[in-house]
Amino acid sequence: RGTLLELADLPPELKRAPRHRRAVWVAVLGLAAGALAFHALSVKDPEPTRSWDLPYLHPAGLAATPDVLWVGDWYAQSVYEHAPETLEIRRVRSFPQEPSAALAFAEGALWIATSDGRVFKHLLDGKLTPLGRFQIPGPAVVGLCYDGLYLWSADRQSRVLRQHLLDDRLTPAQTYPYPGTSPAAIACDRRGLWSIDEAKGEVLRHDLADPAVVVARAPLE
Repeated sequence: RGTLLELADLPPELKRAPRHRRAVWVAVLGLAAGALAFHALSVKDPEPTRSWDLPYLHPAGLAATPDVLWVGDWYAQSVYEHAPETLEIRRVRSFPQEPSAALAFAEGALWIATSDGRVFKHLLDGKLTPLGRFQIPGPAVVGLCYDGLYLWSADRQSRVLRQHLLDDRLTPAQTYPYPGTSPAAIACDRRGLWSIDEAKGEVLRHDLADPAVVVARAPLE
């Protein structure tokens, strides 16, 4: 009905590659796929356990960044700054009013908790300049950590784990019963929360959504 149709020339027929060349490509692709599968399934050997002798006798807290490792000594009322690879002491800072029971790195600052529930916030400068002081519940704080959103504390006497808002009061948002016997330290990140049960000599991995639930246990060696 008035529509003009025209025939177009067909494209030239593609030439097939010789059989031996196709076999080579199949073999190359097969080897590549095998190599990728082997790489994906292979398990890397774990790094060997390393240990160091600390030049002080009463370490009670630890915090770390990729460049610095801090350890607090409650008896000396000091914080030691170590090189993370060798644990060489770079600097020592004395805090007579802050006998450290736990340390944490959070929001670009170093947080020092004392056993009576006082928490001090320090700027990461050469003097660890104080930025604030807080009081949190707990008569025997032994652990402090930061999961990327909340600051957590562990209390040995009350046997509880507390989740704190990083506001001007470190307001407790949630409180969970400790599922072990006697907490001695905690560590956390965005993936989970861990604790040391001193009474049983175990490392516990907790469900971060509900730390009262233990998802794994491992004995301390």
